[in-house]
Amino acid sequence: MDANNRPRYERIIVVGHSLGAVITYDAIRLAFDELRDPKPQGVEDPPLVGPPDQRQPCAWNFLTGSPTLLSSPNGQADDIARVDVRATAERYHEVQEALDEEQRGLGVPWRVTDFITLGSPLTHALDLLGGKDVTLECRMSENELPSCPPRGEQQHREEVWKREGRPTQLAAGADGKGRVAFYRGNNESGPLRAHEASPFATTRWTNLYIPMTPWLGGDPVGGPVAEVFGRGILDIAVEISAPTKKERNRVLRRPVKAHTWYWHRIGTGSGDQDKDCIEQLRTAMRLHWE
Repeated sequence: MDANNRPRYERIIVVGHSLGAVITYDAIRLAFDELRDPKPQGVEDPPLVGPPDQRQPCAWNFLTGSPTLLSSPNGQADDIARVDVRATAERYHEVQEALDEEQRGLGVPWRVTDFITLGSPLTHALDLLGGKDVTLECRMSENELPSCPPRGEQQHREEVWKREGRPTQLAAGADGKGRVAFYRGNNESGPLRAHEASPFATTRWTNLYIPMTPWLGGDPVGGPVAEVFGRGILDIAVEISAPTKKERNRVLRRPVKAHTWYWHRIGTGSGDQDKDCIEQLRTAMRLHWE
C-alpha cells in the first residue's frame, strides 16, 4: 500500500520454485488475512445499492467444498464432473477472474492474481504438512491451511436467515448450513467479506512439474498438487526445454538436474508448446505478450 493506503500495483504474480513454493504458499496465506477487506465506506462514498446477491453476484454464488461443481457469475452452477481435470481447473480460473474484478470494484486491496509453482514439494504435503495427530485434511477442513477452491466456513447467520425465509448464499445450501467463503456482517447493507482462508477464491494457482520417467529420472521433488489441495489448481506436466529427445534425456540422466531446469532452454526448445516448460510458464503468467 502507498502513503494514501492505495495498492501500489494493479497485479502481482507470485512464482515459487522448490522450497520457495512452500514459503510463498505460507506468505499468501498470511498476507491475505491482512488484505481481504473491502474499502470502508466513507462519508462521501455513494451507498451500496441493492441486496448483496445483486451487487456481489460472484461472491454470493461462489461455491465451496465441491471441486466438480463450480459457480458462475449469473448464479447458475455448472456440473463438470464428467469433464477432464484440466478443463475443471480452467473453468475455475474463469470464475476466479470474474470474482477478482468484482472484489476490486469494492476496494479490496488484494492484488495477487496468480500463484505459479514449479517443482513444488507441496505434492508431498500429506507427509510434509500432516502428521499422526493432525492430518493435512483436518488442517484444511479447519481452515488453518487454504485449499483451492477454499473450503469456507459455516455461518450460523445464514441458517437463521434461511429459516426466516430470507435469501441465502448458494454455498449455504437448502438448509443454510453449508460452508461459505464470503460472509455478511451484522450490517446487511455492507459488502460481503472474504473468509481468511480464501486467498484462492480469486488467486489462480498453476503448478508446473517435470514427471518422473522410467530409467532416466525426472524431478523427484515436484509433482501434481491438485489432488491434495483442490481441483481448482491447474497441474501441467512439462518437459525439458530442449529441441531433441537426446538433449532432453541428457538432462534427465543427471540426478535431480531436472529439478533446476524449469527456466532453462537449450536451443529453440522442444517445439511442443503444450509441454515446453518455458512456454507454459509464460502462459501461466498471463502477460499477453507477442
